[in-house]
Amino acid sequence: MTQAQVYTAARVIEGAGFVVQRPIPGPDLSALGPFILLDHIGPIDIPAGQAVGAPTHPHAGIETLSYFIEGSGLHYDSLGNRAITGPGEVQWMRAGRGIIHDEGPDDEMIRHGGRSHMVQLWLNMPGETKLDEPDYRSFTRDMIPHVSLGSNGSARLIIGSLGEVVGPLETYGNPFLAHGIFSALGSCKLDLPPLNQFGVFVLSGEATVNGTRIGADQLAVLSPSSQLQIRAHAETQFLLIGGDRIADELVRRGPFVANSDAHMQRIITDYQRGSFGQLHKDV
Repeated sequence: MTQAQVYTAARVIEGAGFVVQRPIPGPDLSALGPFILLDHIGPIDIPAGQAVGAPTHPHAGIETLSYFIEGSGLHYDSLGNRAITGPGEVQWMRAGRGIIHDEGPDDEMIRHGGRSHMVQLWLNMPGETKLDEPDYRSFTRDMIPHVSLGSNGSARLIIGSLGEVVGPLETYGNPFLAHGIFSALGSCKLDLPPLNQFGVFVLSGEATVNGTRIGADQLAVLSPSSQLQIRAHAETQFLLIGGDRIADELVRRGPFVANSDAHMQRIITDYQRGSFGQLHKDV
């Protein structure tokens, strides 16, 4: 079996000063399927009064997906949405031609502190879809189906399909995203849907993936295959992630992703003119 390419996440300071582990993008890996960013935050115990987030900022040309494993967060955006996302829940935002949002701790986390563990991902919007109108949706725990991974294991399917089980979010680029958990030593074989690119990112613990052993905050990018074999060596959590390879040229500048330099300049001009709207936290 062909060995996987293994990438270790870089430690990055984001937002108002929180730490993320970031395997995508990196020096040797700019994307995995349509996913152009993967940030892993925590697990961390936050004392009362010390929780911070990502204060008001814009996006364009991408979709963002935040999945809370533990803890919760508060979302505002220039469409007028206000939402609290809790453990096991997902928030998805289509930036499209441009949006402004604020992501931070909710009142409970600010006042009392607590345990926080989450991931945020960015998905590229292909071609002219980068001009789509912005949008926002929340997905509660009961909207995200479970799939058995055999003894001691299960997965929550957020995007894509495994057999007849289908995740609740559909979007561009044939993405696949699932959160797997083994509560103890265990193993499984999965028949995957057709994916151009695919990988496994270990959130905690240690696993052997198609013959390659990886630990926490490591990403194994696998050769195209219809079958995945995972063996967890102890209690382990991981993401299954992939999709179609990006065909577009990507021009990235902070929170903006464009298809060309001219498109990037248009995004910046639109933002400076105020066409992304305004954020009102008193919604």
